Amino acid sequence: TLATGATFTTGGCLALAGEQDNVDGGYDANQDYDGDIAETIIYNTKLNDAQRIILNNYLGAKYGLAIANDFYSFETTFGHEVAGIGRQDVNNFHQDAQGSGIVRMNNPSSLGDGDYLIWGHNNVDTRTGAYQAPWLGETPVGVNNAIHRVWKVDETGDIGTVDVKFDISSLAIGASADLVLLIDTDDGDFANATVVPLSSYTAPYANFNGIDFSAGNWFTLGSTSTLNSLPIELISFKAQPKNEVVNLAWQTASEINNDYFSIQRSVDGFNWETITVMDGAGNSSSILTYESVDNNPYDGISFYRLKQTDFDGQFSYSSVVTVNMNHTNESEVLIYPNPTSKIITIESSEFELNQIIILNSLGQDVTRFPDVQSQRGTVSTIDLSNLTQGVYFIKTKTKTSKVYKQ
Repeated sequence: TLATGATFTTGGCLALAGEQDNVDGGYDANQDYDGDIAETIIYNTKLNDAQRIILNNYLGAKYGLAIANDFYSFETTFGHEVAGIGRQDVNNFHQDAQGSGIVRMNNPSSLGDGDYLIWGHNNVDTRTGAYQAPWLGETPVGVNNAIHRVWKVDETGDIGTVDVKFDISSLAIGASADLVLLIDTDDGDFANATVVPLSSYTAPYANFNGIDFSAGNWFTLGSTSTLNSLPIELISFKAQPKNEVVNLAWQTASEINNDYFSIQRSVDGFNWETITVMDGAGNSSSILTYESVDNNPYDGISFYRLKQTDFDGQFSYSSVVTVNMNHTNESEVLIYPNPTSKIITIESSEFELNQIIILNSLGQDVTRFPDVQSQRGTVSTIDLSNLTQGVYFIKTKTKTSKVYKQ
């Protein structure tokens, strides 16, 4: 809240999470902050009221916080890299925004007091996500494929039209002129999407001008040619324990310039090791099935993912799947499916399930938000629909298990 030009201290530097008092030539250890900081954002100018509202909508969606002036209603499923433009009054407005994502919007045609347009995405990988349309046969006429990430917009008031720009520097684009903007207004499957041709290309932006969004619209970037096809269309990736090994299998619907696959394994979901490398098909337009085996899996719960690498070195990851190699232990906790978008089932002993607590990644108790569908002895079913996407920890009587909410 300091005005431009003001200083934080005299002759010192900015201190985060503690005071910077000079005590005997050093800092005062008794004034340090003892805790966690999720995110630090530093601006080179003082934020106006409209910018603060947009920033709070970003933070509210990212961390599941209740905020005043909540102008974005889709944080549960499209709450990633939320950004927006808007105007509070003639002196407080923000009309050109990109945030940390690849979508930029600016030049609103009718931005009045109280008007806001805010957007976020579903966090599906832009090249190999699990979203099933429009790249698996549900493309509009004349559209060959699209990136897998989907964005959703919310509008408060009416800002008129905007220019939409995609930063395609991170995408493998063969012909920028073939790019199209897909806008869906009914159910998000894009089968009947409006197709908007490219207005212009000015590196690194593919520009679509004069777009009139309404609250609840979905949009993504498509292509009318195979020159911009994604490297692989991943149908599924599975890891299943059997006896003392883990069987791994995956299917692709198509492959473009696919060099090889790497199977990666982790005990904590953060630190990964490659256990198997397998050649890809290069180019294919038919369904292909791949199989592998982990002959020396970790004991207990572990995580697997598939890494796909192109001939040009670009790579992407599948969703993470979980394996439990201790099913016979009556106190062991089995949670499935994991990752999940809605329902989880927890299996263990009655003693272990006597207590179930759900914590978010910040350690906050969010047990009151999910809906317990059933509790029958050794099996409990819980609906996580009310939780935002992210990592959660399920604490039973003696165990703590990690769950990924998509």
